[in-house]
Amino acid sequence: MKLLQSPRVRLLLFALLAMGAVFALQISWDTRYRTASGIPGSFAPFGDEIRRADGTVDYRATLNQLLGPPVPVSENAAPVFLKLLCQKELADPQLRAAVLAAVGLSEHEFATGKEFCDTWDALANSSAFHAFESPWPSNGDGAHREVAAWLDRWQPQLAQLRTATELKWYLPLVNPAPELPLHTDALPAATAVRHYGWILRGSAFRAAARGDLDSAVTELITAFRLGRQLRGSGTLQNLVSIQVNGLAGQAATQLIQNYELGEPQLQRLAAALADEDFSQLTAPRSLRGERYQVLDLLQVADRGRAFQKLDHFPTPLNRPLFWNSFGSFVDRGRVLERINLRFDGLSDLARANQLQGSALQAQLKQWDEGFAGDWLPNGTEWLTFLFSPPVRGVKLGELMCDSFWSGSFIPNTLVRITQEQRLVQLTIAAERYRCRNGEYPESPELLIPEFLPELPLDLFAESGSFGYERIPSGFRVFAAANRPSRLPRWSDLTFEIRVERNALSSSKKNSTSD
Repeated sequence: MKLLQSPRVRLLLFALLAMGAVFALQISWDTRYRTASGIPGSFAPFGDEIRRADGTVDYRATLNQLLGPPVPVSENAAPVFLKLLCQKELADPQLRAAVLAAVGLSEHEFATGKEFCDTWDALANSSAFHAFESPWPSNGDGAHREVAAWLDRWQPQLAQLRTATELKWYLPLVNPAPELPLHTDALPAATAVRHYGWILRGSAFRAAARGDLDSAVTELITAFRLGRQLRGSGTLQNLVSIQVNGLAGQAATQLIQNYELGEPQLQRLAAALADEDFSQLTAPRSLRGERYQVLDLLQVADRGRAFQKLDHFPTPLNRPLFWNSFGSFVDRGRVLERINLRFDGLSDLARANQLQGSALQAQLKQWDEGFAGDWLPNGTEWLTFLFSPPVRGVKLGELMCDSFWSGSFIPNTLVRITQEQRLVQLTIAAERYRCRNGEYPESPELLIPEFLPELPLDLFAESGSFGYERIPSGFRVFAAANRPSRLPRWSDLTFEIRVERNALSSSKKNSTSD
């Protein structure tokens, strides 16, 4: 009793009772779901999802339903890409058996691509890889004998890959361990397809060095087609698609800067770029796949499976203390609300193709505001015990979305690729004008309407198209220098294309005399 008379002890007891009351109050949120942003408080935001016997949503089955019926092996690009480029991604026997069965490929057929994949992997990890990054010298294959020999050796397989880019891409989700979240599924095998984008780029550079500009252009058009082929309802597929199209666009620029393409070749490139429409990557149907990945992770955590395979979760979701601190004391309604707000904002990204300057700045701010937040420093997650269930729900929703790159990665990437592709379109139009008129235009307005239906908008400018300047040896096109501060700096990109024909002719003469 004497202890109770101590002010410190009484204060400590009061604090313990208060904490107990707070925890007891928060436990009541464990099984309670509320309506969030007009969406029923469940894990099914669209209403036509496939459900398991226990009432939870089967997101794998639902996303596979979006893919439509299975595609015959002869009409499916996935079997070709899988056997030639995805040997490592399908090294697990159980996963490989499930994937091969889903696309109709036998183990024997899959094994026939192992040597191709191994030799490419060795080449991609060697010093010779820089041959896939920049145009080859005009002295033939001498500077890149190793890469040239590899390309010659595997021509039959490369021909298979070229043909496959004209087929449908069908690769269902087939994870044989359904207790794991969606992002651990077979879909990551699609990311290996980006290697074919590099191969096409190197093959184009070699053809150009040999003087075969028609073949070089054909390889780049195949790369553009590959990027478009991969687009679908899966986030990883769309990110690979963006990367492949970006590689093809940069290679087209390098080709134009180093070689004088003829009108027919330029026309073919212009037609390939005219088909580009990155806004479709933010359509509700496409975003649905990413939303399901996030909601599947929430469902996995809610059903108590989070502790089974923590190493499969993205950082910082793989911290056990994270689950201990959020645990059951989370307002699920606020989680769903935050996730829905995130994707509602992302669905507006399609408007970015028409935004410019200050308007783009405002849109980027809208995407970030109220969504992204700094994660607590390492080891301090326990502080979240001090927050209310709604606050923890908001934090959890943000964290899940950010872990799947839905916050800033996709918007920034699409803005960057859109800028690059529009500059390439303008460059090709100026080159076509030179082919017809013998000189470059004095102003970009002269390109309308014969070579461009309209001048492409510069996303960084307050209004109008990109900058254009005639220089003594050619021309340059460039984006506004004062890009919105919220955009990353992209230190390796200047958003400028400079074509200098006199300098090119001089360098070719020097290389020939050597």
